[in-house]
Amino acid sequence: MAALEPAAEAALASLRDLDRQFADFVLSLGGSQDPAVWLGAALASHATQAGHTCLDLREVAGRAWALDEEDEGLAAGRAPALEPWLEALRRSDAVGEPGAFRPLILTAAGRLYLHRYFEYERRLAESLRSRTAGPAVALDRKVLARTWKAIENEVPLAPAQRRAAEAALELPLAVISGGAGTGKTTVVACVLRLLAAQPKKGPPLRVRLAAPTGKAANRLKEQIRDYRGRIDPEGAIEAVLREEPATLHRLLGGAPGLSRFRHHAANPLAVDVLIVDETSMVDLALMARVVDALPAHARLVLIGDEDQLPPVEVGSVFGEICAGLPGATIRLDRSWRFREESGIGALAESVRSGQPARRPAEPIDSSEPVAASPEDLAWIEPGPRDEPSDAMLARVDEGLAAYLEAVRAGGSPEEILKAFQRFRVLCVRRDGAAGVVTLNEAIETRLRRRGRLESGSGWYAGRPVMVTRNDYGLRLWNGEVGVTLRGEDGALEVHFEGNGGETRRFAPGRLTHVETAFALTVHKSQGSEFEDVLLVLPSTPSRLMTRELLYTAVTRARARLAIVGSRERFAEGVARRLPRSSGLADALAPDAAKAPPPPAAAPPPEPAPRRTPVQGELPF
Repeated sequence: MAALEPAAEAALASLRDLDRQFADFVLSLGGSQDPAVWLGAALASHATQAGHTCLDLREVAGRAWALDEEDEGLAAGRAPALEPWLEALRRSDAVGEPGAFRPLILTAAGRLYLHRYFEYERRLAESLRSRTAGPAVALDRKVLARTWKAIENEVPLAPAQRRAAEAALELPLAVISGGAGTGKTTVVACVLRLLAAQPKKGPPLRVRLAAPTGKAANRLKEQIRDYRGRIDPEGAIEAVLREEPATLHRLLGGAPGLSRFRHHAANPLAVDVLIVDETSMVDLALMARVVDALPAHARLVLIGDEDQLPPVEVGSVFGEICAGLPGATIRLDRSWRFREESGIGALAESVRSGQPARRPAEPIDSSEPVAASPEDLAWIEPGPRDEPSDAMLARVDEGLAAYLEAVRAGGSPEEILKAFQRFRVLCVRRDGAAGVVTLNEAIETRLRRRGRLESGSGWYAGRPVMVTRNDYGLRLWNGEVGVTLRGEDGALEVHFEGNGGETRRFAPGRLTHVETAFALTVHKSQGSEFEDVLLVLPSTPSRLMTRELLYTAVTRARARLAIVGSRERFAEGVARRLPRSSGLADALAPDAAKAPPPPAAAPPPEPAPRRTPVQGELPF
């Protein structure tokens, strides 16, 4: 391979071995040693690590870039100019146009994809577009009106909530977006009740609820249970909803050791209406597989918050769907949680819109450790070098007081778990002085010194933990939170939420992928809400702190929010967006359906025979 410019060589020091190996493979397959092709392949591979669906050559061509997520000055290099770069890629046998069977796909818009992500995006866009063109479901309007009247006698609704519920009833695809407290779960409960009331035509309707994580599925289950007691006292919903909310992986039939899901296009789900909650957390690959497995006649309802953080994995699917399908998207615009004078509500809106915070949410300069602010919002000065300040630790003591007292008094596991869920410390990052690991250690040390936790290391009574990886054997899912207590025999047991109001308990030795959870990253808090939140910001600039992250963090709090950090750092984060390169919104646009389909192309010759992909698996 010809040598790259020295600046580009320095930049590539941050590439993963996987990126380099993929780029080497592309050159060996493409019959070219052009460094521009190698660079495109390496950066396209690296882009997926940052959550991008593709490498947008228009954004990086001729420009300096940085591969390190924390320091924009590290590993800077410069990419080739756009036209020479495009020409070099087009000459390579390893790069194809849409429809070709190549490791890399280059679109007319200048987006360079790994083949599998282009296929995920194409399949998803085609399926969603076809659903928007499907016929509406005929409803019995008299029954609908009677049922609405009964519901609204028990639950107040905003006009947008009613429109969203009726769209979910009638349309093959309904997309419902709303911020915290706008009543998204209320809409789900109304949809279930309205579906159950419609006259039966043919076999019983099959409705499934799903969410991306076990934590989100459990929360949806509890919220729907609460609503059913108010709007469905006779239990009509049981006729259409026979199974509890599941994770998307469980819904599709995923299991350890399997390379693919049990349900796919050739073995679709047995469902007539699928409602997916917290869709903003669903990545491109998983969403494509969900839609692939959905029968053609089934209605699909996607619910989420387009302004929240996108998933850790590749894609920003929900936001792209909202942008690409405005006609199918209903936005909930009334907050039922925050009063007009709420500091949290005003701050959340100012972050979401990217506008300077207006009073009373604006942080106010003060010589006091806790700045003056609305009743539900406090700004706390950080300690030197991000060390926990006395004011911050005092807020931790206050937030954990009810939980620790319940542990000391030997309350029931259910009561203790509920007490712990009222308060949480959230961090921008995992490592560093203001990170999760350091703060969990600092909180444990402080509580032990004050005699509020058992001494020693490892497991102890009062230790809260979060599951970090699905455990199919124990049926514990990534994101679930449990608390460690002493049983009647004095042995430690870890309790997680269970069915019927009782907890599930496990010996600590059986839990292989858990970590202490006094503090969590904002990413890990998605799908959860807490009465009281302490958000800790780093004192130095961080590219991880974006508008989407801060909005997600602020909206985790229902009643109280304290922010440890400076006004300047917070404003920098609000001004910084989290870019995700993708072509999904463009592919979903109405004009995209008018474009001719890409020509099919034969696969290129390879040095060794290719194994035939199985159903549901992509070749690259």
